[in-house]
Amino acid sequence: MEQSRAFLEQAAGALGTRPRGFFGLLAYLDSFLRSRKALARSPRTIDEYRLACRTFAEFLRARYADDDARRVTRRDIEDFLIEYQETRSSTTANKTFRALRALFNWLWREEEIEVNPFARVQAPPADRAPREGYSPDEVKGMLRVCQQEQRMAKKRSHRREFLATRDYALLLALYDTGLRASEVTAMTVEGIDWQAGLFAVPGKGRKVYQRHLGDKALAAIDRCLRLRRRLQSEASGPLWVGSTGEPLTRSGLRRLCVLRGQQAGVRGATVHRWRYTHAEVLEELGWQEHEIMAEMGHSTRAVSRSYRDAAIRRNALRKHREASPADMLRLSRQAGPGRHAP
Repeated sequence: MEQSRAFLEQAAGALGTRPRGFFGLLAYLDSFLRSRKALARSPRTIDEYRLACRTFAEFLRARYADDDARRVTRRDIEDFLIEYQETRSSTTANKTFRALRALFNWLWREEEIEVNPFARVQAPPADRAPREGYSPDEVKGMLRVCQQEQRMAKKRSHRREFLATRDYALLLALYDTGLRASEVTAMTVEGIDWQAGLFAVPGKGRKVYQRHLGDKALAAIDRCLRLRRRLQSEASGPLWVGSTGEPLTRSGLRRLCVLRGQQAGVRGATVHRWRYTHAEVLEELGWQEHEIMAEMGHSTRAVSRSYRDAAIRRNALRKHREASPADMLRLSRQAGPGRHAP
């Protein structure tokens, strides 16, 4: 009897007292996501963590028939990344790697695993293709499309006139502030200080920023709200709404930008390109780096620099044209061929 008990205790010590599957990645997923929410990670980032964990768990199950986090090795991670990048871009692979690294760092800190297999694995490089904002002609073209539709719909359709007026005000506000899509849809009528031209927006990580709107953008928003009251009898709550009063969603904002871009002949129109445009304009206006970071809500210089690369390159070309080093070099006149200089 004593021998049987000793054998059972030894087996329990070898296998652990936890039920089968407890050490699987998916078994830890809810706890890990709860810890990320406590760190004020955005819902979008939480979704990226969830997708990365499930994708890697599927890979492990195909290889080992389970997703036990304790047996993951550096070789497993490298093989996963090689297979993953065959059907995904390097940028997506980089995001997935960072999400999985955060998961395993958490497992190691929580002492759920003894060795962190991500400790010596390098992240796949993300695409570093230069991203550019809209040119001044493209900005004017999209705003002009809205103005033309306003004039055409003025006596025909109050609904179309309102939507065109809203789109003009919204695009002008994007150009003036460089807000993120989530920040645009979070704006409210009551949140605008019309005298000071200020409004508060919730940024990433539950940060709240005080931002400023110029006179032209404020005037456009004011006209939009006056038309809205005529159409809906009131203008309160969300600042950007549809013709029936429903709040503008992020997907609706994306469709709006794509539509106005197509109408103006602008290829690749997106919401986020307005953010790049704003950062480039600030760079060309001579703003200091720390001022641009504060305006854009960037936490690191590297991120802020990536938004201004196109403007920095344009400024470098312009300055070179204005003062080419070779053109400024004073050389003595060379002797002609076959002659000797005196």
